[in-house]
Amino acid sequence: MTSNRTTSLTGWTVGVIGLGLMGKPMARNLHRAGATVVVHNRSRGVVDELAGEGMVAAAGPADVAARAETVILMLPDTPAVAHVLLGDGGVISGVGPDHLIIDMGTTAVTETREFAAAVEAKGGAYVDAPVSGGTIGAEGGTLNIMAGGGEAAVARGEPLFAVLGKSVVHVGAVGAGQVAKAANQVIVGLTIGAVAEALTLARRAGVDPARVRQALRGGFADSRILEVPRAHRQGAGR
Repeated sequence: MTSNRTTSLTGWTVGVIGLGLMGKPMARNLHRAGATVVVHNRSRGVVDELAGEGMVAAAGPADVAARAETVILMLPDTPAVAHVLLGDGGVISGVGPDHLIIDMGTTAVTETREFAAAVEAKGGAYVDAPVSGGTIGAEGGTLNIMAGGGEAAVARGEPLFAVLGKSVVHVGAVGAGQVAKAANQVIVGLTIGAVAEALTLARRAGVDPARVRQALRGGFADSRILEVPRAHRQGAGR
């Protein structure tokens, strides 16, 4: 599926938990598309900021689930997802048969399947949909989204994915998205290392690394790592 930049989310209510480098611009894109966006974050400042832009501030994860049947998690790691989803006052306490929980962060595969089982036991649906594209992609709505989950659950999320990303691939069952993201991380990590070594070689040989980078662009050695300046690469593995 490719992104539909004209997608309207008017009439949707979507919860977003985790408003960091990635989650904050994602929430803004959903809001711009017409959705009522219910937001929560561990630190309150960003919640107040987005509430000032017209979003709805929630008291906690359970309150997000009470207000929105579709909840996006954009959290930094697996323990954070476990706490927000299953902890005291967590999302799970408000999950019912109409809920769709979408984890768009990078989360361990085994735990992802356990989280899905907990949501499904309450009648809800769960999709793991980690992303690649960094903050630039989050801001521009051009993320690459790797989705794992049942056909119906992924289909329910497609209008949201069309706003947030430029492409979506349904990789397989729950957990498959996180497997694809792990493969992405391997490639990105090795590429960053290779680019660093190559430009260090250039510098030590007395050649301007910036000009070497320019010379490599467009050739067989080109990559997103060479394309995106380091200062704009925050969250590139996310």
